[in-house]
Amino acid sequence: HNSILHKTRDTDPERPTFMASYKPEPSAPGAPLPSEQQSFLLRSDGAVDKTSGGKLTGTLNPPPGIRYTAVSAGTSNSYFVRSDGVIDRVKRQVVGQLVAPPGIRYTSASAGAVASYFLRSDGAVDRSKGSGAITSTITPPMGQRYTAISAGTHCTFFLRSDGLVDRSTGFGKIDKTFQSLNHSPYIAISSQFVGQGSENDDGANNANYLVRADGLIERVVMTRNVETQIPPPHGTKYIAASAMQTACKYPRCMPAVRFVGVETRPAASASRLFKY
Repeated sequence: HNSILHKTRDTDPERPTFMASYKPEPSAPGAPLPSEQQSFLLRSDGAVDKTSGGKLTGTLNPPPGIRYTAVSAGTSNSYFVRSDGVIDRVKRQVVGQLVAPPGIRYTSASAGAVASYFLRSDGAVDRSKGSGAITSTITPPMGQRYTAISAGTHCTFFLRSDGLVDRSTGFGKIDKTFQSLNHSPYIAISSQFVGQGSENDDGANNANYLVRADGLIERVVMTRNVETQIPPPHGTKYIAASAMQTACKYPRCMPAVRFVGVETRPAASASRLFKY
């Protein structure tokens, strides 16, 4: 199978390089591409149900002894994270696997419009375009780890273990680091997914949401700086966000992190994680 040698950032010359591999699976004769809208529902037994138009259309089962632990649906490829640290690339069926370097596991995936990103157990992030082959690795600053990723149309955000957020607007290179306006650490991130995009788009229709530990959300528009802050209702905190094409959903919680409700605004298209 194909192998890609990953290069580390220049700011970290002593960090070793690794080999990662991607193994495509032969497609069934005449198998159609999954251009239709579909969602994936992760089950407690580790299988994933497929839906279209609100109806179940099939089930994808992991290999024997393996469970799916997370799913991320994209426009052309979707990714299922397995309990053994491998990621299955899915169209209407499994079409390939992404295998991390030796001693490393994949822990989560985020499918974007231009590229997709895969969080590794060593805190780095692998990047893939189109075919599923790994094209580059994004490493955090020395002493830090990436803990969450959110791939959008025009930019991708990487939550760091120190509560800062790195941003990449193209080709997998970090071009900006965000610190919250009041220096409260960020705890969650969400990038807008508006369908097919271009690597060189300026992100004019792109909005992204950075959730702070104090319960406020900062909104970043057009891949630039923080445009506005969104305070939660009195006595609650925002703890997560899911950006859509024209709006964002904010789960609310009490200070003890107890959910008390969800505010929603009408959305015209798919969320970043699930397609409707």
